[in-house]
Amino acid sequence: MNRSGNTLEMVKRCLEESGLSLEGVSLILGLSGGSDSVALLLILKDLSAEYGFHITAVHVDHGIRPEASRLRDLSFCKELCERLGVPFVSFTEPVPEQAKEQHLTLEEAGRLIRYKRFEELREKLGADYIVTAHHLDDQEETILLHLLRGCGLKGLCGMEVYDPGRKLLRPLLSLRKEELEAYLAEKGQSFVTDETNLEDEAVRNRIRHQVIPAIRQAVPEYSGKSLAGSAGIFREMEQDYTDRAQRWIREHLSKEEDGMLTLRLWEPSEEAPSLPLRSYIIRECIRMVSGSAVNVGEVHLSAIRELMEGGTGRMQIWPGGGRVIRSYGELIFLAEDPKEGKQVDGGLTVALQEVTGAEAEAFRADPAHFSQNTCFQYVDCDRIIGRLWIRTRRPGDVFATGKDGKRKKLQDVLVDLKVPAHEREELLLVGLEEHEVIWIVGRRLSPYYFVRPETEHIGRLEIREEENDPEG
Repeated sequence: MNRSGNTLEMVKRCLEESGLSLEGVSLILGLSGGSDSVALLLILKDLSAEYGFHITAVHVDHGIRPEASRLRDLSFCKELCERLGVPFVSFTEPVPEQAKEQHLTLEEAGRLIRYKRFEELREKLGADYIVTAHHLDDQEETILLHLLRGCGLKGLCGMEVYDPGRKLLRPLLSLRKEELEAYLAEKGQSFVTDETNLEDEAVRNRIRHQVIPAIRQAVPEYSGKSLAGSAGIFREMEQDYTDRAQRWIREHLSKEEDGMLTLRLWEPSEEAPSLPLRSYIIRECIRMVSGSAVNVGEVHLSAIRELMEGGTGRMQIWPGGGRVIRSYGELIFLAEDPKEGKQVDGGLTVALQEVTGAEAEAFRADPAHFSQNTCFQYVDCDRIIGRLWIRTRRPGDVFATGKDGKRKKLQDVLVDLKVPAHEREELLLVGLEEHEVIWIVGRRLSPYYFVRPETEHIGRLEIREEENDPEG
């Protein structure tokens, strides 16, 4: 069997390992123009006669490199697909701007945007799976990178051939990069080279160019295949811990809704979960509220674990904007920081922004000076749990009248404040959840949300007029 035939057989075995029935399926294939993705495209085209694959290639321009280089890659991919008779779709994304906004590296932001576009196209076309060109070298780099950064079992599991949560197939995981390039050479197929892959600015590139060669020189018997092979053992252990974490969560789940989960912690009379199990509990809760925990590392898990033993009101965040708050005997997971509230008729919104420095110091020095402001109020950020809204009153609204959080009917509070009956229906209210009023605008802020001497995070709760689009 020639090299080309051997490569196809290895990919077929990898596809069989997925356990999926792949005859006649529709695939979204990520195509950068590099050797890996070009090889994947040609391999799947070769296998189409046997499997009946329907392939759509998608190219994502990250907007990072010079325009000429990006246009070269786009043109190459488009011409290759035209020659092969493969439908082609492309996107251009401002990854540097989005990385800055989301406090992510270019590599992390690019990956998130890429997969977002892949999934959007998969849903739009009704395709079955997304396929990517991750290979054995990528697997080796991934496991080493996770290990060096500090990881649990999850990081040592590496990548799987099939990721059911993302409908993601990786058919090349048993092949080396050099084998893919040899396959292309035999086919007489060229490819383009992303010059940023040759630089050592990205962490993964440093692993590839510096760490792995040094390991191979120091330990001649080292094999990336043996490292990747151990991943299967770790996956079995990972699954066991995941199952146990899910059972624990089901037994301690207090509340679950879209983008929010409240977990009751163990009582003094209960046996506390082991430290490793706590990490799995946290990861599963994050996955439940945000759909994925792919960017949550050991550093985030360690910080959130501390909340399980910490006091009330403390907060930690995880990548992508989610946060976890310790409130008495519960952990509250929120998929995103609720800075933007719901709009009310009249074009008003409410937003929460943490303040520091001179502004925070000015408020602490003279809080009474700001107490009657009708545009904004300063609050204890850690007590703002849930999504904000601004509206007029509704039946069932309540208001916490004391620092202990004890609530009264809003109707009774308005009577106590001597608000005339004809004005009550016109009052603007800012609140959380469905009926928790925290600010009767122009009248009173709930004492439960006051900034105290021990408050760690001060937030400015501000009413804004929604900006209209000049283009209509």
